[in-house]
Amino acid sequence: MKNRSIHKAWFILIGCCIIQALSLGLTVNCRGLFYLPILEDFDFGMGALTTTALISNICSCVVLSFADKVFAKIDCRIVLGTASLLICSSAALMASAQSLAAFYIAALLEGIGGAFLRNYLLALLLCNWFYQKTGLAMGIASSFAGVGGVIASPVINFVIENLGWRMSYWIMGGLLLLQLPISIFLLRLRPADVGCQPYGWENDAECSRQTPPSVEGDTVYTADLAYTISFWLMLLAILFISALCAYPNFLSAIAVNAGHSAEVGAWMTSCCMAGNIACKLTLGRIYDRYGLKIALISGLIFIPLSLLLLLINSIPIHMVGSLFLGAAMGMNSVMIPVMFRDVYQKIDYKKYLSYVTMVSSIGYAGTTSLIGCIIDWLGNETGYPTVLAIGIVCVMIIILLLAVSIRGGRKTVEKAVQQHRVIP
Repeated sequence: MKNRSIHKAWFILIGCCIIQALSLGLTVNCRGLFYLPILEDFDFGMGALTTTALISNICSCVVLSFADKVFAKIDCRIVLGTASLLICSSAALMASAQSLAAFYIAALLEGIGGAFLRNYLLALLLCNWFYQKTGLAMGIASSFAGVGGVIASPVINFVIENLGWRMSYWIMGGLLLLQLPISIFLLRLRPADVGCQPYGWENDAECSRQTPPSVEGDTVYTADLAYTISFWLMLLAILFISALCAYPNFLSAIAVNAGHSAEVGAWMTSCCMAGNIACKLTLGRIYDRYGLKIALISGLIFIPLSLLLLLINSIPIHMVGSLFLGAAMGMNSVMIPVMFRDVYQKIDYKKYLSYVTMVSSIGYAGTTSLIGCIIDWLGNETGYPTVLAIGIVCVMIIILLLAVSIRGGRKTVEKAVQQHRVIP
């Protein structure tokens, strides 16, 4: 009788969903709600405060440069448990901060923990555990960052208005502790660690006669991606895609600048998170069914439209624009790892995943800080329209870079296969 028990990959997916909802949905996606309340209590500007995101992501980039070696030498339960505690400590330090330096130290702690718990973990685990339905799994897990944002945004805004931003950070730190038991008791790095195969491997007639990709002995072709132009062009495209993810952090400030209330800004953030959820789920399904090209076009088409709508001073139009802006995070969380795997899956691509996440972190953090500085420099009236126009130009650049890099990447893989360069 055929075994109908639930595959362990789905439990890994559940764990990833919870981690995404907390480490991204609660912290990163609600970060913008704290900016204006914090600035009211301190004498530094928006640019100085948004630099916390830059510090956090630069720190993540440094850690990601050797993250694969850490996972190879240390049990993932220890790594992820420690990362969870660091993010909790960051929220506690934010809550008690009395100077800009304290915010920067907290950002550093968040960056170290986030390097292991956020996008890199998602790509690494789900690519290991799902041979089939990878797009669906990636879409479901990453969408929970939006779920966390949708739920947390109005709640955090309510707590800030009634109890203050410091109490909001203390509550956030308590919720982030939920990551600890998930990291220790549920998550595992690869199917081989618990004696099973990736989901869908046994359903593929050709694969059932081979060694699963998560088990030693797998035949994988090798290619020196660092010496190919297409690889660097793809990283540049990823940099611009992740840069667009900085815009949702400023939705609350955009609303206030347009003359709306902070509550409207919070609901704009919630609309963005709802679009985030819908986009991630949809892009995953589109990729699994129609392929990479259609999925990329489907995601990119909404981003310039959203930025155009945010230029129009109308609450209903701003809500729609915020909804469409969720596509930026969908592209970053789902399509970047899926695209990289799709193009380079026949070679040893996993050792480059950390670099992909590094570039993504730099793009997000650098743009968050840059937007804050542009607004400080040009002033609110000119600054916000300018940064929205820059975002539209970025989308045009992304389309060009992806068209060239994907085609070049596939040729690199074909060359490696033809030359039979196999990892020993």
